[in-house]
Amino acid sequence: MPSHTEDIDKIIGSIRELFPVEEEKRIIKTLIEKWSNRGEGIHTYIDEIPEKVKYPFPMVIGIIASDWPGFSDAVMGAIHEKGWNIYYEVGMVAEIQDKEVGIIIVVIRIDDEDSMKKFLGERDEILQNIRYISIGSVAKRLLISMEAKRLEIYSKVVDVIER
Repeated sequence: MPSHTEDIDKIIGSIRELFPVEEEKRIIKTLIEKWSNRGEGIHTYIDEIPEKVKYPFPMVIGIIASDWPGFSDAVMGAIHEKGWNIYYEVGMVAEIQDKEVGIIIVVIRIDDEDSMKKFLGERDEILQNIRYISIGSVAKRLLISMEAKRLEIYSKVVDVIER
C-alpha cells in the first residue's frame, strides 16, 4: 500500500508535469514587471494558444492588483461562475514599490478541442469579469463576507437534514 507521502508526490508531480515551477516563476515575474512598468492598477496575463495544441493544455490566467481581503475568492468566483474547474491555483501577497499587491495564478486544465473552443469563446468575458471584481471596495468585501456566512449556514442546515 502506498504511503500518503507517495500519494502527495504523485499529485504534485502530475500538477507540475502540466504546469512546471519554472513556468509559474516566469508568470509571476511577468506580472510584477507589468505592475512596475505600467503603474498601479489591475494587470492580467493569459497564455497564448499555440497553433498546434497538445492536450491536456494548461490554460493559465494571472492577475496582479492591490490586495484586499477576498481578492482571491472573487477571482476564483469569476472563473467558477462560468463553469470552469480550477486545476491549480496559487496566490500570494508581495510588497512592490511600497504597495501590497495580490498575485494570483489560476490553471484551468483543457482536455480536448471542444473544451478549448468553449474556453476561447468565454475568455474575454472571464478576463473582463476578473478585472471588474479585482477592484477592491468595502461593498465587495461586505458582499463576499455575507455570501460566505450564508454558505456556512446553508451547509449546516444540509448537514442536519442529511443526518
